Amino acid sequence: MQGPLGAVALAGMTPGVCEAIRMLDEPGSDEWTLENAVRRVDGDGALPVLHFCLQRLDAVGALSRTLVVDERPLATVEPVAASPGFLEHAPSPDVRYVLSRFAYLRRDSTRLVLETPLARCRLVLHDWRGAAIIARFAFGATPSGLVDELPGISEEAAVATGRLLLGLAALTEVDEDGRTTEEADPALCSWEAHDLLFHTRSRRGRHDRPYGGTYRLAGSLPPSPAVKPPPRVKGLDLYRPDLDRLAALDSTLTTVIERRSSVRVHGPEPITALQLGEFLYRVARLRHLEETEHGQLAFYPYPSGGASSELTLYAVIDRCEGVADGIHQYAPDEHVLYPVCGRTAGVELLLREAAAAMKVPAVPQVLIVVAARFQRVSRKYESMAYALILKHVGVLYQQMYLVATAMGLAACGIGGGDSDAFAAAVGTRYYEETSVGEFALGSSATTSSGDAPMSRPD
Repeated sequence: MQGPLGAVALAGMTPGVCEAIRMLDEPGSDEWTLENAVRRVDGDGALPVLHFCLQRLDAVGALSRTLVVDERPLATVEPVAASPGFLEHAPSPDVRYVLSRFAYLRRDSTRLVLETPLARCRLVLHDWRGAAIIARFAFGATPSGLVDELPGISEEAAVATGRLLLGLAALTEVDEDGRTTEEADPALCSWEAHDLLFHTRSRRGRHDRPYGGTYRLAGSLPPSPAVKPPPRVKGLDLYRPDLDRLAALDSTLTTVIERRSSVRVHGPEPITALQLGEFLYRVARLRHLEETEHGQLAFYPYPSGGASSELTLYAVIDRCEGVADGIHQYAPDEHVLYPVCGRTAGVELLLREAAAAMKVPAVPQVLIVVAARFQRVSRKYESMAYALILKHVGVLYQQMYLVATAMGLAACGIGGGDSDAFAAAVGTRYYEETSVGEFALGSSATTSSGDAPMSRPD
């Protein structure tokens, strides 16, 4: 049989147990029916073998359970991982429960399912009764009160559904002060719902989705180029530094790492086109392309899982000697800046938001916006695609920090930004390409003691 971790082998089964296990493929097989099937063939002596096999199947997540009320299926509990740990808990009739803030309903193909990152199972709803009960629990309710508030819902259905929801950790008790047991748990109260869901769904352990490099969209989505084509305008050729000379003159890696800090205030003189060119060359130039059956792979100074190369850098210029104000797309294969737009209202908004995020009055001289072409990753990777993109942003931040420190520039990674504002400013479709990171860059402002103001370790 199949479980979330693959095929399950059961050895030493008697003929009657084999027949009972085969019955599990058909709906409506309860424990009493399975035991009777074993008794007819093997007798009572084989029942321990049946229960051992059922426990083994349950442990690897190969058994689902369907709740039938009034001769109609109401909901099915489906494991999504091994060791699902589902235990039904009878709700107290007069205890007030509320739907967990981590629980959510969604459409899965033609089914309505309730899921929560707190459980290794999901609940499939077969008709309106389960959805109505869940909706009522969203406002807080007692199981005994549900019968009066929901016409057409029997007490058996209300209590049984509450039992399933408690088993899934989808209900939480509310005390006399209106505080839930989730809110009283220090480990849970620190999680926001979207963060915990993202964590559990982008790593193995609590979902049954395919994971990793499955190339799930290879048959329907052609590969996109490794480097985003630049606008059809004249670009600015950037300075290419002599890497051998830099290798001889640069500070040691240890020195750069120890000096690295976030510097939020820039100097009175603007950064220059030569400095920006050296920075981009050392950080993000294209080293080489490789053609494969799944499209192009691109290799840069920073690592990228599967050579996905989904990140594109845009320089939002406030002040840079030799570079016009506005937004420029960096072409890493040519080492050229291509103008996207001038100093529009959208550009002003991006710069102001960067300053506000850094809590400084002046906008950065240069804002490097890191944008992702999501399909470059999601075409290959399943369940983990967006998590992988964020890892790439992290290693790119470190690359930018170290290069800027080695060059004596002020650098600061910014924790968040407005992806809608960026997509509007550069004219991209939000779901195809938009911003996933921002990095402020400028000249260094030093005091007489050599210390950089507004510089502090992260």
